[in-house]
Amino acid sequence: MPDTAKAALNASDKPTSRLPQPEADAETSKLPPKHPRPELLAPAGGPEAFYAAMDYGADAVYLGLKSFSARAQAENFTVEQLDQAVGFAHDRGRKVYVTINTVIQQKELDELISMLADCEEMGVDAVIVQDFGVYRIIREYFPRLKWHASTQMLVHNVDGAKWCERNGFERAILARELTLNEIDAIRSQCGIELETFVHGSLCYSYSGLCLFSSQVTGRSGNRGKCAYTCRDSFVTPLGEGKAFSMKDLQAPSVIPELARLGVRSVKIEGRRKSPLYVAAVTDLYRKAIDGQPVDIKAAEEQLKVIYSREATELFYFGSHNEHKNVADKDESEPQGLYLGTIERVHLGRAAFRAAADFERHDGLMVKPSGARLHREGAEVDDRSELGPGYSARPVTVADDAEAQRAAPRHSRDAAREKAIEFRESGKSTRIDAGAEVSAEREPVKFAADKLNLAGKRVFNVKAGEDVTIPVPPGVKAGDEVRLISSQALKRKYPTKVPAKLSRARLKVNIDITFRIDRDAPRLGELGMPGKMVITGRHGPIELVREYPVKLLFADSQPMDEARLREFFERLGSTRFALGRFSAAVPAGVFTPAGEVNEARRQFFSAFDETVSVARIRKLADVRAALATPTQQGTGRVKHKPRFAALVDRVAYLEHLPLEQLDEVFVDIAKDRPEALVEALGRHGQRLRVALPVITRAWEHAGMEWKLRDLYAAGARRFCVSNLGGFEYLARMAGVDKRKRMGTATIMRRSADVATRRLGLTFEPRIPDFRGAGLDIIADWPLYTLSREAARAWLEQGCSRVTLSVEDGIENMRAVLGEFGPEADIVTYQDTPLFTAESCVYANMLGHCPGRAYCGFHEMTMKNSYGEEFLAVDHHCRTIIMGKEAYSIAHRQSELQKAGASRFRLDFIHRKFTGEEIRAICDAAMRSQPIAATNEGNWSRTLL
Repeated sequence: MPDTAKAALNASDKPTSRLPQPEADAETSKLPPKHPRPELLAPAGGPEAFYAAMDYGADAVYLGLKSFSARAQAENFTVEQLDQAVGFAHDRGRKVYVTINTVIQQKELDELISMLADCEEMGVDAVIVQDFGVYRIIREYFPRLKWHASTQMLVHNVDGAKWCERNGFERAILARELTLNEIDAIRSQCGIELETFVHGSLCYSYSGLCLFSSQVTGRSGNRGKCAYTCRDSFVTPLGEGKAFSMKDLQAPSVIPELARLGVRSVKIEGRRKSPLYVAAVTDLYRKAIDGQPVDIKAAEEQLKVIYSREATELFYFGSHNEHKNVADKDESEPQGLYLGTIERVHLGRAAFRAAADFERHDGLMVKPSGARLHREGAEVDDRSELGPGYSARPVTVADDAEAQRAAPRHSRDAAREKAIEFRESGKSTRIDAGAEVSAEREPVKFAADKLNLAGKRVFNVKAGEDVTIPVPPGVKAGDEVRLISSQALKRKYPTKVPAKLSRARLKVNIDITFRIDRDAPRLGELGMPGKMVITGRHGPIELVREYPVKLLFADSQPMDEARLREFFERLGSTRFALGRFSAAVPAGVFTPAGEVNEARRQFFSAFDETVSVARIRKLADVRAALATPTQQGTGRVKHKPRFAALVDRVAYLEHLPLEQLDEVFVDIAKDRPEALVEALGRHGQRLRVALPVITRAWEHAGMEWKLRDLYAAGARRFCVSNLGGFEYLARMAGVDKRKRMGTATIMRRSADVATRRLGLTFEPRIPDFRGAGLDIIADWPLYTLSREAARAWLEQGCSRVTLSVEDGIENMRAVLGEFGPEADIVTYQDTPLFTAESCVYANMLGHCPGRAYCGFHEMTMKNSYGEEFLAVDHHCRTIIMGKEAYSIAHRQSELQKAGASRFRLDFIHRKFTGEEIRAICDAAMRSQPIAATNEGNWSRTLL
């Protein structure tokens, strides 16, 4: 596994949040039996991957349907395939979670409602959500579903988890960037279930805060359409490389610690990966959780062949210094397993010595000699067993323990030397205008065929044998051969979709009573005519039917509840399963089996029809409820504009045209408490306190200090951009323990929906912010792209919402028609395209040099398309912005016609001069175009 998790802290570096790593054999991972085993949650991009996960030990599988999935490019599931998957899992005591983890636009709500109805009807175990509007719809109208907070919700601290708990979330999927200490703190202070990622590809940015793909290409990561711009090559002042390309998370050795902390579920990423990948990775973590010895090195080499980049444990054991070594600037895609270096090429055949077993039809890749090659000092170790027919891996001369411990120090020392050299050279942190990403020879992929050993054709090659193989044109001596697909591994992990599959079954609770039918002809001494009264219930659905039966006198074996239950368990190919069962059977009688069977068949046929009719009626009710405004909208009326500005430095306030601003927002992350309190004293209630979107454990005390001082000084207006901010403010105002009054009145729109009439809907425990005198705005990172999302945030105690900077005018109109007066529009902003704990400067140096040697504040960079970007450091957190700012200030008139009246200008992240601030404000307030800006997704459809 990566050495970063084992390296010791250097006393001169910044302290970091970390737990000591448990003592364990470096080669194995074993879960202590005394701790509860976490759920193993595997991905499924399609049906074959789903059944692979089931076959190799997943306790639960998460998957997406054809819409609203954060992996829209995966195969995904049809409704029928989901039905079969749920049925298969439930028959085996496993679970299925459906991802609706994207932000939803207004026009998509109708399709969303149908999808949620399908999920509820099938008995899906939970829905994973990002959009608070989706959460609200589930809570009000589909309460039999459980809801989990997606990692896209950016739950990264105790307060965020508490806010999820208040709102009835069963589980919070934590941000990948958290340390074990932070997870421990959340677990010890919250009752909500926790889920963490332990394996798979990593996004460079915090999930939910990646707007790079959206703003540059129109393909939104928040809508499952990411263009993976983080895997591109960039030119920087420190050289060229894959500046944002993260290594892959591999943390089987962390499983025991996560179990000790009480993490409920450990998650594998990979809905775009193959069924073979799902099988192998699920098998690895199943063994780790069950306490079986795991050869981690062998597993890592095996996964390199299937699909894996270089490995990291990310920030589990710390988030600063040596733990920043989590990216790979040399490669963005998996490179397979080293197979050998080509010694010569003659007549289209390449000769090399095999470093691992391979066979005919295996997938090979030739890397050009100019690329990063296999580590120097490699040799063959025949003792490493990777599976059937698969034995040998390259090892390095640094495999001894002392050298392994020293490796991070050497990398850090080299990075420090490079950082000092760059700083002392006086070179600009801006790239040359003419700099371009250089062209490279691309790797060549092909299938192994016509393998020759000593001139003889063979089907298998063993490690250490000299082999020749035909290669495509352009391959040269010195190029490296990699194994990227193995027939042996496919045989080791066979996957298939079962031939016969059943649907998910709806559990029906049955109550049966019998009564004498006095109007029917009498039966004489044989018995009495009677009726079987069957009552069936499924959720809010109830059906009562009567069927004529004979109540015959029994000499020896009268009917009883147990025998009657057996009849009702025979539900065959129906979509129902028997739930609770009770029967009041008269003593000493029996009913002919044929009559009981016929009554059962007729009842469940009628119940099937009742369920279908109930679904149609419910969907009509929900659609009508969502279409009914909660308040009188402004329509397309043009209102007088009101302006505001957001700054992240109080020094910028003196450059703003305050006489023309309705209010000013101050992000409190950068300035000291006394400067913030002084600014509040000067500007009074015109000043709105903006809480930062990220507050990690080491930032918590400073944030609390600033908020307490500002609240004591009279601050009552706030802007929140993360769920944790609401809990911060509730605690500060002393209303965190109280339930908001009149919660039911804000849900009156759904009074006619069956679920609310039956009292099944969860009511969130929202503090009474307004009663405490707080005025709160939901900022754009909380993503308001529908009227339902706006309603959700207003119910959370907000007075206004800020529409998403990802959105375009078509969808904005739909929201502004009802919520124009309550909606803020950001019309100028250096939008943070990436917000990341992985330092881009350290990535390009190859290692974090430590704060004492760093000197990184900002630098420009350019991608392979020639587009320029600015990287800014904020306390070892990297923020990436475009060269051009986002601006729709010149579209003010169109926005006003749509119902908007509040417009905001943001001066954040980038350094501004007073002249620049005044010029931008002047142009924006006159609805004039601002130079060097773009419109984002204003006119193009947000994908």
